[in-house]
Amino acid sequence: MNVADYPSPGRSPCPSQRGGSQGMTLMELIIVIGILGVLTAMVLPISAGMDNHAKREKTLALFEALRFAVLGAPNSFDDRGDRVIGGYVGDFGKLPDLYVFNWDSGSSGFVHPNDGSDYPMQTNNNGTDVKVAWGDAPGDDAAMPVGLWETSLKTEGVTENGGFVEIVEAANWNGPYVVLPVDNYANDDDLFEFKPSPSGAAEKQNNRRFLLRQGRKNRLLDGWGSALVVYRAGKDRNNDGYGDDLYAISAGPDRQIDFSFDPEDPLRDASGNVLSANADNIILKIAATEWRLDDQKIASTRRVLDALKTGVAGRSGTITDGVLQPNGFIADIGTLEPLAGSVVKHGSGVYSCLLRHESTTGNAPGISASHWNLISPDTSGYAFAPTWKEGRKYYAPQPELLYINYDYVLHDGVHYRCAADSCSGAPSAASTNWIADNGFADQPWVQTYVSTRDYTSQVLPAWEFNSTVGLGAGWRGPYAPLGSEILTDAWGNAVNFAVDLGGDTAGQPKELRIFSPGPDGAADEGDVFNATLAGNQDNVFVSIFRNEYEMPVVVDIEGSSGSGWGDVTISDNDFVELVRVENGLLRSRHVAASSDGASWRVSFTGAQEDWNDIPSENLSHYADWGLSTVDTTPPDNAPWLSIGSCFVFLRDDSYTTDNATYHACPSRSESRDGSDMQGPPGYAAHVIIHPGTSPRVSLGPKP
Repeated sequence: MNVADYPSPGRSPCPSQRGGSQGMTLMELIIVIGILGVLTAMVLPISAGMDNHAKREKTLALFEALRFAVLGAPNSFDDRGDRVIGGYVGDFGKLPDLYVFNWDSGSSGFVHPNDGSDYPMQTNNNGTDVKVAWGDAPGDDAAMPVGLWETSLKTEGVTENGGFVEIVEAANWNGPYVVLPVDNYANDDDLFEFKPSPSGAAEKQNNRRFLLRQGRKNRLLDGWGSALVVYRAGKDRNNDGYGDDLYAISAGPDRQIDFSFDPEDPLRDASGNVLSANADNIILKIAATEWRLDDQKIASTRRVLDALKTGVAGRSGTITDGVLQPNGFIADIGTLEPLAGSVVKHGSGVYSCLLRHESTTGNAPGISASHWNLISPDTSGYAFAPTWKEGRKYYAPQPELLYINYDYVLHDGVHYRCAADSCSGAPSAASTNWIADNGFADQPWVQTYVSTRDYTSQVLPAWEFNSTVGLGAGWRGPYAPLGSEILTDAWGNAVNFAVDLGGDTAGQPKELRIFSPGPDGAADEGDVFNATLAGNQDNVFVSIFRNEYEMPVVVDIEGSSGSGWGDVTISDNDFVELVRVENGLLRSRHVAASSDGASWRVSFTGAQEDWNDIPSENLSHYADWGLSTVDTTPPDNAPWLSIGSCFVFLRDDSYTTDNATYHACPSRSESRDGSDMQGPPGYAAHVIIHPGTSPRVSLGPKP
């Protein structure tokens, strides 16, 4: 074979067959480029979206850092459950001030104008008081809370200390509270030209865009490199000349803000319309309720007062014999006097009780200054105040009875509780009647021992249920939760109770007010219901109005005039007997029935009722009922019946213990002759008195 018959090196033995190393044809290359173009078109929006997402997250992280810098840790609470404010507010008790950043075209940098007193100019930056000459909208002052990262600012016109002026007290400053972000987009700062004297809205808008882009030292920047618009708005409850809500706005991905926004709603204008340029803005708001220590304390105090209100007036009630009955202090005790103190009319004046006591002529108001305090020289404005009576028990204010039913005092630096029916003599380590007890030490309501006062281990009668009349009465507290601080507001002041015994000319209901003296620690004790008095303007309180703890009860006696029951004729000499809870005891009173023609009606209300003393010969039957106390001295203009339960029945006034014509109904027996002091059913009834109701009871029908 000739050498020529062998293929030369590098040549294919089969020229007609293409090898794999010759690459793509032009057509194939065009197709591949087209596919890559399609893929690129699909991937670029995704990557751009991911970039915006990362920038948004960076902005949100900055906002959280700002919130932390201003308020401190979000999950820090004290023993009361109140948030502990840290950060800048915790150190200074206020929001950081905002300082004007005015662009100086000559030096191509921001300067801090002098406010005229060699101090850098401050602003709210919300458009209501613009400091820069050209501006008229929120953000034009380009202000920043510099105190979060600096203690001083170089101020125009100041020569001392190199022009730097201290803007915070360095001794209290524990910053920097936040680290300034770096401007990663400095190359876009010159996209807009700043006009020191803009002519028209368009040039002003360019100035604002310039300020957003011009991210230089000492300015907070969002994830897109735009400066935040920081301002204050809302009510000025801190009395520093600026709003109490702090806002920070990021212009978002489009890096635009429509500055016609409502400062208290940055997404909308003053008419409530959403501004399209602001739809992608990101907003941080630190509300006054988050940082004002007084606001925090007001909220905490309201929680205490609400718990006390529930303890006084009850909540859902308890089920007794299948009936929902009211609970709480008033339902068990039947009066507010032990909490708020007794107030009475006597002679021409009105008096408040200073010392718990049994009344006698010797300690009557106007005679005993240690027992009574004159609060008004005339009785006008005290329509609901009862008249003083001898033989009644009167109370000095003792709101701690919601928690304890014994006397608790401070003496010679030691806290004691009374452990006997009567604790005579000063408390001491050697005393057998007094026991050292630090359970409520340092509470502001604790009173110092007074030698002239009677102390006891049981201020109010203990709870007791009387099965004969189906009623219970007495103290069975505590009526509110026992915490580390009770009857104490968030400022450490004692919480007090007051009853409005006046009402007004329209007969508005009287009110129980549970109140704190508020931030100033003072209340006008003469009239805590007058909000115009200087001492009451910051009081914190809850109210329990009359129809929440007392209601009128009307009893109808069915039948016609002259008709009889057994051998007794129903007449105006007959009485409706009432067993009710009063001062922690079951007490019995009666009121005459008045005829309105076809029936008799009895209303236990102040204006209509006509209370009568119980005849002495009729007292023995109460002992058979097992009642603890019978009150034979009903008050004048007695109040409505308190929420809870009472027992009513019809009886004849001529009854005596050996009189067979007695027709009272202390139980639901079928007996009719009255020999066992019982009568037919239907002439006695339990009445459940709920808040907001007006019970009506029908006694009858007659046989």
